[in-house]
Amino acid sequence: MSDGRRIRFVPTRDGVPLMVPWAMFSRGDEFYVAQAHSESAARAKISFHSDGIWRAQGGPFRKKLVSNYPANGNWISALHVHFLIPPHGATRPVFPVSPRAIRVEVPLDYTLHIDVFVSRTPPGLNADGLIECPVTEQAKTYFDTLRSGNMLVMSYRVDLTTDSDQKALENLRTHMPPLNHSEPVQPGRFHFELISVGVYEGQGNHALVTPTLLADHKGPIGTHEPVERD
Repeated sequence: MSDGRRIRFVPTRDGVPLMVPWAMFSRGDEFYVAQAHSESAARAKISFHSDGIWRAQGGPFRKKLVSNYPANGNWISALHVHFLIPPHGATRPVFPVSPRAIRVEVPLDYTLHIDVFVSRTPPGLNADGLIECPVTEQAKTYFDTLRSGNMLVMSYRVDLTTDSDQKALENLRTHMPPLNHSEPVQPGRFHFELISVGVYEGQGNHALVTPTLLADHKGPIGTHEPVERD
């Protein structure tokens, strides 16, 4: 990724998209991580402004994030995103996924992790002529250069789901708002995602994203075959 282009990514299983695509892009010295589109009114967006104001928002939700973690060194850990996919019964995106989105295959019992870093000053090259940045060798990495010359790095990897991931998912579902429907909703024609954004002590900014389960939805659920859309 370079010259401010938008990069989109979506977790898949057997080639089938599991969530709404997410995107990362920059404008001048500011950058953003957001749902590329949303099937609800509240599209999640995390903004990283050059004045040090970093925040997450979605509909009425607002959350201030830390903008200087860790405090030493040239690289700031801007955000870690965990895409947790339940093994069964999850809703699936309704709208087609852009062919430009990078499809990341996530097998059963695995989690997609996205890491975003930004440099404090334009990074130099090491003895091998490479930029040293805090990503693992197994991660797929994309770079962008901000107007200041500072570098933005996004990497992703697919790892086995850990006990910590599972506990975070269970906690999110325990505290989720009720999903009640007063009108019939057809299976295969609706999709919602639960998103939790916060600051973890000693770890910085984290976001957890997971699709809702069909069992999460209460009220009349339509059972007739969906009608083809124009």
